[in-house]
Amino acid sequence: MFIEGGQVISAVLDCARGNRGAAEAVYASLAVDRGLQALMPYLSKFIFDQINKSLSNLNILLATMRLTKCILVNPNLEEESYLQQLLPPILTCIVHSKLCSSPFLDHWSLRDFSSTLIPIVFAEYGELYSHMKPRVTKTLYDALCGSKTKKKALTTQYGAIVGISAMGPLSVQSVLLPLMKPLFIRYHKILAQNITEIHSVEKKYEIMTIKRTEAQNCVGALQSALGIYLRAQSVPALSKALLLQEHLEILYGAAEAAGESVIPWTPACDRSSHLNLFI
Repeated sequence: MFIEGGQVISAVLDCARGNRGAAEAVYASLAVDRGLQALMPYLSKFIFDQINKSLSNLNILLATMRLTKCILVNPNLEEESYLQQLLPPILTCIVHSKLCSSPFLDHWSLRDFSSTLIPIVFAEYGELYSHMKPRVTKTLYDALCGSKTKKKALTTQYGAIVGISAMGPLSVQSVLLPLMKPLFIRYHKILAQNITEIHSVEKKYEIMTIKRTEAQNCVGALQSALGIYLRAQSVPALSKALLLQEHLEILYGAAEAAGESVIPWTPACDRSSHLNLFI
């Protein structure tokens, strides 16, 4: 099935409108079609432009990221020359503070989906471009930590956490693990905040609902990151690289700060070099 540029645009827009029947056939073909290479300049520019001009349209953003994934997984395409146009939209859909018209919409799924594209890019081009992973890591780290004078939005922090988690347990260990204790403390403080501390009576309930939802999602993302890190201990090649013994104190600190956690693990009572895993 040969696809024209106009069909791609129609598929993205149809998917965004909820008319997924015809769109699914185009998406499926995009992932395997052998004749798309000539469209790569057009498709990469379309993705870049569409993300930049649609930051309040969640459906279009998700549909465009689906298009991006189809391009990345198509074994018949050479995307190398277009990575500079493809990576920024992916990162935007992970860490941008506002990706929809209402904070009550499910922008979390867009961030989750977009984060799954990072390991796809790394698997294909990570060794060829050794600077790529450090640059993406720094972008996500900055999105999580902000500056000394200004913290990033909780939505941005969530995106950074799931983005780093998607990069694998070694990235979780080097970037997230040292930050987990202060992050858990920060998020639990928001969850425990009294609603009366918001002075605007009219807006206080809505504000606190949004903030608590954002904080809870951040806690969940951190807990999932812990799960990724701990599950890796059962993989012999990874367990050697993870050097659990050297990170036990940081790990115990994160566990203590996490409080009541849904991650089904508990540190060993003798604080030895192993953890009792129940996953």
